[in-house]
Amino acid sequence: MKAISLWQPWASLVAAGVKTYETRSWVPSLSIKGQRIAICSAKTTKGFPLASARLEVLIFRSYRCCLSTLPLGTVVATAVVAGWERTESVRARIATELDEIAGGDYSDGRWAWKLTDVRPVRDTVPVRGAQGIFNLPADALAHLVALGVV
Repeated sequence: MKAISLWQPWASLVAAGVKTYETRSWVPSLSIKGQRIAICSAKTTKGFPLASARLEVLIFRSYRCCLSTLPLGTVVATAVVAGWERTESVRARIATELDEIAGGDYSDGRWAWKLTDVRPVRDTVPVRGAQGIFNLPADALAHLVALGVV
């Protein structure tokens, strides 16, 4: 199973169903289109983003906690990568969806990956992430299978 690491709070906002697009500067391989991938939270807080007031509210509304208590270095959800398109196109459609806008970088020239059928992981599944798309370790995949989120 393929996986991708996201900084917090964006990983947990995907798991909560608040963030339905992941924005990136690059286009993924066609091989993941329509595939379920693991959404992992980055393991470190190095470069931890300063959350806007809107993100803090979204986190509290979704998890009843604050940014500093979100899980790190774990699979937080699985989702299907339904497709992707330029952020300019998506931004025009979601301009009034302030929660979604707060959850990504929709500046020109980027790509918005549509994530569907999100299945939150309610148990700890530690994983060492990597940049880009990476293969989920076999033990983590077995744990996700046992949890029924794959």
